[in-house]
Amino acid sequence: MLLWGLILVSGMSYTNAAPVLSPRSLSPLNKRFNTLLGCDEKQTTKIGKALADMASLAIHAYYGADVSSLGYSHYFQADELKVFKSAMSTVASNNDPTNPLYQFIVNCDPTGDVLKSCGKKTYAITDSTVPKEDNDLKSIWICPLFWTGPDSSQDLPSGQDATDEFCKKTNYKQYVTAGHILLHEITHLDAVAKKFPLDA
Repeated sequence: MLLWGLILVSGMSYTNAAPVLSPRSLSPLNKRFNTLLGCDEKQTTKIGKALADMASLAIHAYYGADVSSLGYSHYFQADELKVFKSAMSTVASNNDPTNPLYQFIVNCDPTGDVLKSCGKKTYAITDSTVPKEDNDLKSIWICPLFWTGPDSSQDLPSGQDATDEFCKKTNYKQYVTAGHILLHEITHLDAVAKKFPLDA
């Protein structure tokens, strides 16, 4: 099972600038900033939609954060809004294909120890270690459960109005999507986590 929450890395600084993406500009996100490994055509389509949903959720969360909503209160405390908004800004602002803030690999075919770690209850696993050099891209491994489990079976509806309405759901099982899972996983990447404030 996923352990929801954010990894905070001590001694790092952050900026809390508003993301500059608009939801309409998100569709190419999955082609710009990561490499897909071991993914068949159907998996590539699913991951592409989940990555686009991830960015849309980050933007929606940044501008519409409501500490009383399920989308916020299920994962965060009311006093963590500064951390939350910084995290969402970092995810959503990765929009310059010539100079991305961070890059990563999505691996649809985990093997060995990673596959063993997936077990039967884990949707994805992220390598949160600090990169040794600039081209040391870290992986988000997609576990077998991601392709069959209930939490990843749902995608966001199309259109901003539909997303707004979707984010008002009050039942957690109706609320979670594949995009939420990737949004959670990406916060474990060192390049993203080090942008979070530590004094919130």
